[in-house]
Amino acid sequence: MKFQKYFNHINLSFIIVIGYLFLASTRVMPQTSGETSDETVSTPPEKTLLSTPIVHGAYAAPVLKFSQVGAPKEGSLIVGAQGGWVINHQWVVGLGIYGLSTAIKAPEIREIAGLIMTFNYGGLFLSYIHHSHKMIHWEITAVGGVGELNYRDEEYWAKYENGDNFAVVEVGVNGVLNLTPGFRLA
Repeated sequence: MKFQKYFNHINLSFIIVIGYLFLASTRVMPQTSGETSDETVSTPPEKTLLSTPIVHGAYAAPVLKFSQVGAPKEGSLIVGAQGGWVINHQWVVGLGIYGLSTAIKAPEIREIAGLIMTFNYGGLFLSYIHHSHKMIHWEITAVGGVGELNYRDEEYWAKYENGDNFAVVEVGVNGVLNLTPGFRLA
């Protein structure tokens, strides 16, 4: 009973892993020695959804986007960062966060003039990379999430009114240039 206090604290996942390892090690395998036998048990190949080994990776990157924002469409720079889990050098699942860095004149609200418009947004980032091993290739990206738009005083950066929330879905196609094995320009 001395060890019972330790046994009560064993993590259930640990027990599941040990059970899985036991089951995996007790599988019936075909005979591999030089002996031949009529009673050799052969198992058919296991059927799985993903039969090839999966390669996992991760990345993080700064992002610069150019867009037109505002009532009179003004060129603007959107900066941010994104990162994700790369699966088989082909699929990316991650997060992205972006914000407007250019001062865009806001339409006048009430009697307040001289305000600028700012916004931030972020969310789930998904990407399909086509032939990532080639020097020049392309990718399709999508960001889905939420954001907030605000009016601020350009000089004092004071926030006016409550921000407006919005949903965003952004789809894009990028050309990608492999500069080095670990550095790409899109």
